[in-house]
Amino acid sequence: MARLEDLKRGALVRGILPDQAVTVIDVKWYGESVIDLTYKDAAGHLGSQLLYRAQEPTLEIVTEGLPWSFVAD
Repeated sequence: MARLEDLKRGALVRGILPDQAVTVIDVKWYGESVIDLTYKDAAGHLGSQLLYRAQEPTLEIVTEGLPWSFVAD
């Protein structure tokens, strides 16, 4: 679960569109419980949606990265 405060520019988020993650382009707050989220989907199309606190349980921040790395001493 992600909070509305976690949705920042560049974040990859699931739960906005079905079966795909979107990239956050911009977030505009309306009070403390509503945001206007501008996003880009996997095909590069822009979209906008109002999100409310009640939708937080459906949101997930996707962490990009590899399951392994070459980082060592």
